[in-house]
Amino acid sequence: MPQYSDRWSDRKAAYKVLEYLAAGLVPVATDCAPVRAALGPETEGLCFLVPPDSDAYAWRDIIEKANNFVPDDGWRAARERVASRLAPETFCAIVLGEE
Repeated sequence: MPQYSDRWSDRKAAYKVLEYLAAGLVPVATDCAPVRAALGPETEGLCFLVPPDSDAYAWRDIIEKANNFVPDDGWRAARERVASRLAPETFCAIVLGEE
């Protein structure tokens, strides 16, 4: 959904994108650094990003694209890579120096 761009909202957008992906939904979000950081190299293939300060027509157009998008095996694999990279087990391994 459209949002104001501030530190809190941008980070909330990243969190919501991850929630939608976990639920198997294709997210639509404002293009901001926290979203790109959360998704990493998988960003372009996993969600639809709307440029900041876009008008309602731009949002409508991208939401229509997302509604017509059918997730395929490539999308599912990218989603799994993001989930694996962000899993608590991965962070614990990094902290413990096991990775």
